[in-house]
Amino acid sequence: MTRIADNVLDVTQFYAYASREDTLDYAKEALTQEILERFEKDEDAFTVTDQSQIMDTMESVTNTMSLMIGGIAAISLLVGGIGIMNIMLVSVTERTKEIGIRKAIGAGRGTIMLQFLIEALLVSMMGCMIGIVFGLYPANKAARKKPINALRYSG
Repeated sequence: MTRIADNVLDVTQFYAYASREDTLDYAKEALTQEILERFEKDEDAFTVTDQSQIMDTMESVTNTMSLMIGGIAAISLLVGGIGIMNIMLVSVTERTKEIGIRKAIGAGRGTIMLQFLIEALLVSMMGCMIGIVFGLYPANKAARKKPINALRYSG
């Protein structure tokens, strides 16, 4: 390439394809031997990689990212749960007289618990709705992607 084109001074990489997937290992070995001969057996002068190595690396990165995101989500849920518990404990403290009056007129333990559980559920659902609103934009963006642009993306 450097002999043919005046504007190319160094070739830093090139791509080779195996004719079939089952001949990939043979093609990789043949290419390695050919380059070794050209570089006078200097193994440090080049590297030969195939798509399976890249795919394995990408899969490893994806798995690690999934674990990290899962851990962050778990911590967020824990913090959110503690926040809801604290809000409800403050609500119970502030409404002590109301609870006393309800118990005095015949409300049982189950009725009082159900009232506060429903309130906790409503607080959680409001938080969930806010999470859904913030998820609409990326979900819509993902759904509108054209397949050809998504496949070309090299990130």
